[in-house]
Amino acid sequence: MSSPQTGVFSIVPDPASHLQITPTVQARIDAFLKDIFDIYELSAVTPATTTLADIAAKETAVCDAVEVAIRRRRNARTPFSLLATDVVHSIFGSALDLDQVHDPYFPLDELDRHRHQLFRMRCVSTTWNDFLLSSPKYWRIIDIKSPLAVISAGLERSGSATLRIYCTKARPGSVRTDLMPEALQSSVTRVQTFRSDDSDAYQFYKWLIQTRTPALQTLNLAAPGVIGLPEGLTWWLTTKRWQPPSDMPGLAGLKQLILTRLTYINTNTLQLLSVCISLERLSIQCDDHQVAVFPGAPPSITLPFVQAMDLKFGLDESAVNLMRRLSTPRCLRRSLDITNVTLGLDVSAADYCYFLSPEEMDTRYPNSANIQIHMESREPGTTHLAYETDSRRVAFRLSNSEEKVSWFRDLVQEFQARLKIPPLTVTTVDPLALNDIFLRSFSDQNVRAIRAHFKLTSVNHLLELIESRSNKPSSRSTKRNSTAKWNFESIKSLEIHDADLNVCQITRLVGIRWKYLHENSKTWLEEIDLVNCRLRGMRLGKAVKQLAAIGVTLRGIRCTRKRRGAVPVARISP
Repeated sequence: MSSPQTGVFSIVPDPASHLQITPTVQARIDAFLKDIFDIYELSAVTPATTTLADIAAKETAVCDAVEVAIRRRRNARTPFSLLATDVVHSIFGSALDLDQVHDPYFPLDELDRHRHQLFRMRCVSTTWNDFLLSSPKYWRIIDIKSPLAVISAGLERSGSATLRIYCTKARPGSVRTDLMPEALQSSVTRVQTFRSDDSDAYQFYKWLIQTRTPALQTLNLAAPGVIGLPEGLTWWLTTKRWQPPSDMPGLAGLKQLILTRLTYINTNTLQLLSVCISLERLSIQCDDHQVAVFPGAPPSITLPFVQAMDLKFGLDESAVNLMRRLSTPRCLRRSLDITNVTLGLDVSAADYCYFLSPEEMDTRYPNSANIQIHMESREPGTTHLAYETDSRRVAFRLSNSEEKVSWFRDLVQEFQARLKIPPLTVTTVDPLALNDIFLRSFSDQNVRAIRAHFKLTSVNHLLELIESRSNKPSSRSTKRNSTAKWNFESIKSLEIHDADLNVCQITRLVGIRWKYLHENSKTWLEEIDLVNCRLRGMRLGKAVKQLAAIGVTLRGIRCTRKRRGAVPVARISP
């Protein structure tokens, strides 16, 4: 093969490019290419054993090698390559949440997103890919439901770094310890964290414990039954339909305890809590149908480090019996859900108020509170109600009887008094005309906002309730408006979602009370938002101008206009 002559292999700039290569640079490029092919010619095999295809393939390989060298040179001169290594690690570490690799409260589904994010970052460029592959810190998270080849590759890239093993029940597949790659068996001493919400991974946990795991510090496990734990381990436990015995080893290191689908709580439950001295999060779901009694249980239990507590009970008496024994002086968030209410407020009101109250060390009171009224159509005659602040929540499922309406209203008044009467926001979901009795019971409270969610149904009953008077004026009264007491006099904001309404109903809602407000120098509604509503009647723009004239802001957000015979999707701007 003859060597290329000067000019034959010249690199000619793209005519569209403004870059011009000087004759000196062009001469050096030609000489470089000539030297490359001369080296190839001297190292090539004899022509007798070389086919034309072999020669062409080797020439192509030489050209590819030159192209790769030029690309690497170009990448080395990019701004990314000029960054200090520790700066790049900081940027990549933040994008991949490396500081939370061993955080037991980091959501498991976020770990899956971490793996996808790592793959996307590798696809950005060759430089990024090379950088990620060069550092073991990016490969410490291993999903044991991944294909064996993926597990092996991740373990090899992780080097000697500590590992976080995890699996989720949301991902299909099973965990087979007998098929685990040899690389994982030899790397088990590097496992620092094991997290799983899949009880099928319990066998893997047993295999992990049976193997020497000196680095294991954190265990988050969904266990199907009584388990054994090594001493000195920090761990998180989720159970279903069973509770650990109070004498089980390792409870002193338990940080989170989630007991689900219990049929009852008993003396063992309280004894179990009393020995969990390091507990930070507690969740109990008990579908009890009989009152819990605790013979021989400790009279009081202090959990000094608990920061979050969620309790769900079938019977209120069982919940009250447990709450009266528990003390959580540092709890930042509490939630209580009760299905069946049997106790009178004279028995339970103080317990609910204590549950909602700030801790003794926290003298701040909430700036607002929310009441949720969820009228479930699948359970006629039943309403789900909740009272909540930014850190406390108490919820009940009550029948739509006057007795229960009065019970919940009186309880809310107790809450409001204990919390220094914060402004209320009432949210109703799927409100039905027959169930307005709960909303009506708060018409004289400090309600500042109402949010009503419909299903493209009529809002007549809601608007009639808001615009009506809570007490009828006497027929002998000469000043009718001065003696009338209107519902929701403190309301400032109204949101109506997914409703079918006539815009005239909104202007009437404000106009009917205008004379009373003007004569008594009072203010009322300031903002009305219609969201995803189907409108008819008056044009929205006209209603906006009418209400703006009296100081009320009306907005239409993603609404449509209902026309005769058809409902075209026509967006209405605010």
